[in-house]
Amino acid sequence: MKKYYSLSKYPGNKGKHFYNSFFRLHKINAEYIPLGVSESDFEKTLITLKNENAVGISISMPYKNIILKYLDATDTAVNEYNCCNTVLQLDGKLIGYNTDIAGVKAATTKITNNDRISILGDGSMGKMFEQYLKDIHPNIRVYSRSLGNWEERHSPTEVLINCTSFGTINKSSPVNFLNSQVRLVIDLATQLGDLGQQSFQSSAEYINGSYFYKYQFMEQYAIYTGRTVDEYEYESIAQYDK
Repeated sequence: MKKYYSLSKYPGNKGKHFYNSFFRLHKINAEYIPLGVSESDFEKTLITLKNENAVGISISMPYKNIILKYLDATDTAVNEYNCCNTVLQLDGKLIGYNTDIAGVKAATTKITNNDRISILGDGSMGKMFEQYLKDIHPNIRVYSRSLGNWEERHSPTEVLINCTSFGTINKSSPVNFLNSQVRLVIDLATQLGDLGQQSFQSSAEYINGSYFYKYQFMEQYAIYTGRTVDEYEYESIAQYDK
């Protein structure tokens, strides 16, 4: 049986649900196993999985930059954004890919060049959103709110992007309130939390992490298995994701 893993500081069951469901659907003899790992144990765990011939390893926060030094080769998106979330082992070599960018592109289609954007979080995902948006909208006004200027997170903005752990490790929102100017909220949390409730109450359009994950997953699955997932298949399995 082929083995696929995810390495995360805060492991969840979303990847396990989708991967194992699609393995059954496509009659692939494989299993996907989420692992919680501390930063001090990351290297040891990665080496163990490599030695055990793991086919694929999904990388989550906060290891998307740390993984880079262990890779033997990388795709263009990894090099461009200095971030890797997908590792495929081929002939004992670790090949890094960035499929998060597929989710970034899908989630940001409604952003215009006139929008002010606040990105909450100073990790690899926040930096990727910022770089991508500046590349496609040269005149866009992006305000990255990280720990160094956290008190500015309530500044006026049309678009709020949550790349923090708020909403992921608990239901808390990264903001105390949404300004009336906010028309679009992009939240990487996959479960509905306080930020989603704030969005609904203020009538801001809300895109949560499940939408982001859909496109990230479909590209990653193709890299791991060589099989494609269409949106109908994805949605049919997503309805059973609890």
